[in-house]
Amino acid sequence: MFNPIEMANADEADVAIRLNKVESYRKAFSQIYGGDGIVLTQVTDALAAFERHLERATRFDAFAGGTRRRLSDEEIWGLHLFRGKAGCANCHFGPLLTDEKLHNIGLTFFQRRLQDLGLFEAIGKTADVGHFRTPALRHLSATAPHMHNGVMPRLRNVIAFYEQGGGHIRPRNEADGKLPLFPLAAATSDLLGPLDLSKRERQALLAFLEAL
Repeated sequence: MFNPIEMANADEADVAIRLNKVESYRKAFSQIYGGDGIVLTQVTDALAAFERHLERATRFDAFAGGTRRRLSDEEIWGLHLFRGKAGCANCHFGPLLTDEKLHNIGLTFFQRRLQDLGLFEAIGKTADVGHFRTPALRHLSATAPHMHNGVMPRLRNVIAFYEQGGGHIRPRNEADGKLPLFPLAAATSDLLGPLDLSKRERQALLAFLEAL
């Protein structure tokens, strides 16, 4: 909320100032919390109340709870691929289907228009170049476009990306290759590697992902 690049808020006070300028917000907050003005604690309370209602059970939840008929045979095959041959579960596991860790999967777009060097942009440590936190996969079919920058419009694109072993960072020219951050951006996770999936396996994996 306080990131000046993503949300354009200079600090905590700026959030309340902006909301207080909107009469409909002031009226709505007053009806719920009382008082004449909006303060940040009311904003965070309202956001939390909304977010508590976003979660809903999925067909995969029912399957994991013992109702086996909630997934088709194709989707169950996709689950086996997810846990095995496709390697998805190396990073996507647990209740939220994420290891909560940071990995470089080759999506920095180094020295290109969409360049984003991940955690390095916020912390400034060279060891963090290209590192992004593993996202949760719950309700995946409803969260397009995918990846941290929304560069992949469909889950098919995500599967194809990992089939080729993730992103491959290459310099546009000799000068790019000599930049000190280039080898760090190009050093993608050891967990990545080309996948030899058949057309039917890709379809089964897609069917499972859409059941999440």
